[in-house]
Amino acid sequence: MQAAGDVGDRGAVDGGGEHVAFAIGEWVGAGGEGRGGQGGVDDPFAGEHPADRYGQFLDGGVLDQEAARTGLHRPPEVARAAEGREDEHLAVGHGIPQRGLTLGEPGAKVTLVEFGDLKCPVCKAFSEEVIPPVIESKVRDGSAKIEFRNFTIIDAESTPAGAAAIAAGKQGRGWQFIEIFYRNQGNETAHYVTGEFLMAVAKAAGVADIARWNRERKSTRILAEVAKTTEEAEGLGFEGTPSFAVSGPAGEGLEALGTVEAGALEAAIDHAAG
Repeated sequence: MQAAGDVGDRGAVDGGGEHVAFAIGEWVGAGGEGRGGQGGVDDPFAGEHPADRYGQFLDGGVLDQEAARTGLHRPPEVARAAEGREDEHLAVGHGIPQRGLTLGEPGAKVTLVEFGDLKCPVCKAFSEEVIPPVIESKVRDGSAKIEFRNFTIIDAESTPAGAAAIAAGKQGRGWQFIEIFYRNQGNETAHYVTGEFLMAVAKAAGVADIARWNRERKSTRILAEVAKTTEEAEGLGFEGTPSFAVSGPAGEGLEALGTVEAGALEAAIDHAAG
């Protein structure tokens, strides 16, 4: 595995084909019940999906001063410090190259764009149920690449969350950041996207140079990029997240698809390829 400083904006996603779940150390996004709106951790319970445990964590967890301040629960069962936990694997997309927030071969003829908001619970659901089959059927074989673009519609915390993902992408860890954020997503209306939360996600995603990431996520350039892609989504007529668009040799620029399921996305990729 190359160090992030060696790969620049590009990294390869490693993995051995098994399901991989991630931790952001001690922190778990608060809000929601059971599996709804909650993420998973590197499973300390063999044979159980970690998301199934988070409802129990939140019901039986304890709040300390920091958790009360940030709105995050600190379950006693997940005691690893975020600073000591870096996970460079993806549950979906392992072995596929990534650059920035684009997953797939750079030379792929078709680009599928997802306009999403990291605080959006529907985006989280799509990342678990809709996007994976598209990645396996169309991205892995080089037919298409998929790009995440920020469309910040939930609240003011959506912008720093999106900027943090872009900054992680600059070090080849953009898709890891997005996946880990979703796995630890809080309630849609909760105010949990603090600097501490974002840093924990970045460290768990394997971002090597945290100081650089921290500078870049606050930079005017990256914040402007978040605003630009939000305006782009609005220009395409989108009003909700996630919304999809596709471009390819058989089309005319970026064509809006809207919020559609995996089969429709795969069909749109085939059509755009010609």
